[in-house]
Amino acid sequence: MSEEKIIFLIPYAGSLGISLGLLFYVWAWRTSRGAISFFLFTLSQTMYITGNILEMVSPTLNGKIVWESFQAVVGSMAVIAFPIFIIQYTEFKIKNQNLLFALSLVFPILFSVLSIAKDYHSLIYLNPRILPTKPFTALVYEYSPVFITYTVYIFFIVFWLRSFGPQNDPASQPVQESIRVHSSRADAASAGLDPFACRYLYYCTTRLFSIHGCHWKLAASLGVVPFSYF
Repeated sequence: MSEEKIIFLIPYAGSLGISLGLLFYVWAWRTSRGAISFFLFTLSQTMYITGNILEMVSPTLNGKIVWESFQAVVGSMAVIAFPIFIIQYTEFKIKNQNLLFALSLVFPILFSVLSIAKDYHSLIYLNPRILPTKPFTALVYEYSPVFITYTVYIFFIVFWLRSFGPQNDPASQPVQESIRVHSSRADAASAGLDPFACRYLYYCTTRLFSIHGCHWKLAASLGVVPFSYF
């Protein structure tokens, strides 16, 4: 691997290292309120970053699609874990909780199954191809109705979660800030719902918040980090 490629991967490696550190630290405080669901969310983000790196370095179209599908599956785990974390952490009471939980599994599981079984249909990745970008080649494809529908579903979940927890409750402020930041970015990207916007919506709403300020604030609020850095 060339020096240019190694330098390009350094920020991704740093992101992965921070996520791994936070992952193990959250597990050490797993008895805290909402810590298990937050652990699963952090685990999904760690695997997502890993899949992203492996997709970039993969030289073949098939290899890139495999790791893109891997990111879709672990991203779906985040879509399930993050709402559970918010409900547990804010102690928000909702009716028919078990039914809503079962329904919340339908879209993520269906999308994950379709991603895994990508070789038997063309419902997600339409006309996939590799662009000869530098320093790594890039996977591009057209977005199918299934992909766009799932993106809209995740977008809906993000805005639904904005109602969880009182705005003046200190315990819910990191959660509210996390959702507000990413939903506002999704707002900006959704104008016209062009292919780039769809991919950005999918990216920022499955990640929901990054390894930066909101991520650490949530960890600090759980007690798994002694104080907030932001």
